[in-house]
Parts: sequence; C-alpha cells; structure tokens
Amino acid sequence: KFVFNCLSLIFIVLLLLLIRVYFWTVDSYKFFKNLGLPYEEPKFLIGNLRNYPLISKNKHQFYFVEEIYKKHADKTYVGFFKFRKPMLMIRDPIICQQVFTTYFEHFCNRPGPPVDPKKDPLSNHLINMQGKQWKSVRTKLSPAFTPSKLKDMFQDMHECCLELINLIDSKISIDNEIEVIHLMAQFSLRASGKCILGLDSDVLNNPVSQFNTICKTLFTPTTTAKAKQIFQFLFPQYYSKYLEIKNISYETFTFLHSIMREAFESRGITTNKKRNDFLKLVADIHSTELSFDTNDPTSEANKDYITESIIMSNTFLFLTTGYESTATTTASVLYELALNEDVQEKVRQEVRDHIGQWSYSSIASLKYLDQVICESQRLHPVNTSLSRQCTSDQFKLPGTDVYIPRGTHVCIPTFAMYKDPKFFSNPDRFNPENFSKENTKQLKILCPFGEGPRQCIAKSYSLIEVKLAIAHLILKFKFKRCSKTDVPLQYIPEKLFITPANGIWIGFEKILS
Repeated sequence: KFVFNCLSLIFIVLLLLLIRVYFWTVDSYKFFKNLGLPYEEPKFLIGNLRNYPLISKNKHQFYFVEEIYKKHADKTYVGFFKFRKPMLMIRDPIICQQVFTTYFEHFCNRPGPPVDPKKDPLSNHLINMQGKQWKSVRTKLSPAFTPSKLKDMFQDMHECCLELINLIDSKISIDNEIEVIHLMAQFSLRASGKCILGLDSDVLNNPVSQFNTICKTLFTPTTTAKAKQIFQFLFPQYYSKYLEIKNISYETFTFLHSIMREAFESRGITTNKKRNDFLKLVADIHSTELSFDTNDPTSEANKDYITESIIMSNTFLFLTTGYESTATTTASVLYELALNEDVQEKVRQEVRDHIGQWSYSSIASLKYLDQVICESQRLHPVNTSLSRQCTSDQFKLPGTDVYIPRGTHVCIPTFAMYKDPKFFSNPDRFNPENFSKENTKQLKILCPFGEGPRQCIAKSYSLIEVKLAIAHLILKFKFKRCSKTDVPLQYIPEKLFITPANGIWIGFEKILS
C-alpha cells in the first residue's frame, strides 16, 4: 500500500507538471494573437521549428526563415516561434534599417541570456554585452580598427599573402584542384594571429596544427552544443544563472588562454614592451576606468575597468570569427570568379591598373572588387538573418498601432531579402552591377556585417583582408571550375554559419609573366 501511494503521488505530481508545462507553453503562443499581428501557427513545444536544424538535419536554417518570408509576401510583420519564444520578422528593408539606426535606442541589444564571465571566461565580449557596458567597451576598442591602425597592420597582412601564394604554388605542383575554404581559414587564422596577437604560427603550412584544429572545432556544433541551444531557448532565465555552462570545452579554453596570455606578457600587458598595434591599444586601456550609470552611480561596486577578462574575450572574438566568416567570404569570391571568367578578368585588370605598389590606399581604391565582394556576400552570406531585442517598455511598430513589449525578439531575414526578386532582379545570377554606383539602394539592403552602431567592429579589417588576398591571388593565378566544383553549392544544415557541405573546390592555373 505504501508503494502504491508513493507511485500514485509521483503520478499526480508528474501529471500536474505536464499540465503546467502545457499551459505555460500554450500561453506563450498567444503572444502575436494578443497583439493583433499575423503569425505562423506553432506546434506544441517546438513552435515553428519542424524544419529548423536543431530539429531536422535536412535543411539549413536559412530555408526555414525563407519559407516564412515567402509565405507572407504581402505582410510587413509576421510572427513565428522558436520553441516557445516569439520572434517578430520584419519584411520591409526600410524598417529593418530603422531598427538598426533610427530606432537603435529601442533595439540596442542582441538577444541572448546574460553571460557570467566566471562560468564562461571567454564569453565576456562585445557580441554578448548589453546596454551601457557594451557602449563603453565598444568605444574603448573601436580605435583598434581605424584606417591608421589598419595601415599599421597592412604589412603583416601583405606578408601573410606572400606566404599564401608560396603555399598554393607548392600545392598546384602536385594537384591544381584545391579546397579553398579550409585554405582561406588557415590564411585568415595566420593573418589574424599576426595582426592581433603578433603570433608567428605555422598554421598555413601545418593544417593539422593544434591552433587550426582547436579553431575548427569552435564552429562544428556537437550534440551537446545543440542540446544547450535548445535549453537556452526553452529556459533562458536559467541558462547562465544556475548552470555551469561553457560555450567551449576546457581543453579549448586552456589552449587559447595560454596563447593569449603568452602574447600579452610579451607584448605590453604585463611588461613595459609595447608595439603600435592591437595589443598596444588594449595595454593602454587595461587600467582605464569604465563608468557606466546604474541605479547607484556613486557606488564603487558600480564602477568597472577594461578587465583582463574583457580583453581576453574580445581578443578571442577577433581572432576566431575570421576563421569561419572571413574565410568563407574569401572562398565564395574565388568560387564566383572561377564560374564567371569575364568578371575575373575585369577584376584582374583593375588590380593591375591600381596596384603600383602594395599599400592600404591602393587596396581601398579597388571599387569593382568591392562590387564583386558585395555580390558574393549576397549570394553566399555567412549569416542568414540578424536579430535585435526590444529594450524599451513599449515600442510602436512603424505603420501600425501595435506596441511590442520589452524583450521582444526581432528577426531581420537578410538572406531571404537577398533572394527576393523585388529587390534584386534575377536574384540567383551573379551580377556585380547590383552594387554599382547606379544601384546604391541595394547597398542599404546588404548588411553582411550587421548595421548601425552594433555592426561588426572589425568590418574594415575583414574587408581589407579579403581584398588583399584576392588582389594578390588574381595577379598570380587564374581560377577555374574543376571536376570537384559543386554548382550549386550544398550546405551543412547544423552549422552555425552557412558552410558548403563538400567545401569549395577550385582549379588554379599559374599566370606566367
């Protein structure tokens, strides 16, 4: 009888818990109905995620977003749900731009749970920061990527490009077909390591180096990582508050931390030796006070500094994001040049005409190459959508009488807009003229680095790196479609960034001068 009573009690508790979960979930699905906005009808627990990569391995998330975008072609706003979290999609590019710029004070944060640097030491960076702390740190770090600083880094980038050319020379003597995403990831890691940390690593010539291997794992989600992401969507309030959850493994953290620590100790953070680069900047601000207002601005507890944790986290961010995003962008440009030899020849001629000597100014003057990069980013964006979080108590949606509450997540479906014939005629065709002077309105739609005050702080650095690499390579090699080149590209569903499933293979032919 005692066992029966215990089992009955457990059954009742579980039943009540299930009922609570049911009403808790269903209640959240009334969000858009209560606001009077159109929305996708959600499924219990998963919301609208039946084709989302966390649930299905068949499609990348950009298909999921694009399906909703196309289905509601006559709407400016449409709601959908990631599990039980309401997401507001904005389909008007003008309003999207206003969210990034005009209405920035109402959407100054990226969605996501608050981070705890003690639990996840390398998470204390600009992407995760919010409010006035983000503004203060952004202001302090922005001078690292001014034109004058980029000019200081240019020679290091140039030397990395020469190493890249030598590596390709040695490869094509054996096989002229090269997988360029991994190659450009090695190059980007080499360039970032040298420009950001002053590292003379051998990642270009040693693709299985620990540095390469560690960075590669950062962008390959494991089953555990996917489970964490689902938990984050379902229980954001508990994600970092009560759980010891790190976004990277202990081994990865230890390795990267030791590399950065060694660089800091030898370049000005803990010694008097200083050089005129990124590390000099962070050394100069290491003890500079950040003063951001709180409820008690006079309290010492509410004053902070550019701490070592902040420096480490943002250095980690700058060092690793280029490994995937900048590398994929460069590889995509090479891919399109290989498929469009007339465009390739036009870029080659522009480089020949403008590069008397290698300099920051000469690379910046390559305007047609800018168009080619923009068009490659449109067809092969690294990110499929952008998101912001409403930080005002209420915000009136432009063109409506609807007010959305604080905390509402806004989705900007960038990839779907890039493929919309309303904005780009014949959107699947590679056409650099989409971004000529005569079509400047297209530039307002393209935002591969984000837009407004929260756009990527290293945007200029990344673009110079891509342009310099392409300019060097196009003078030395012709790019050809080869037997392993996928047309069109197929993508890995579960990857965070858009990543071709079979890589990007290109044939290289040396130009004899």
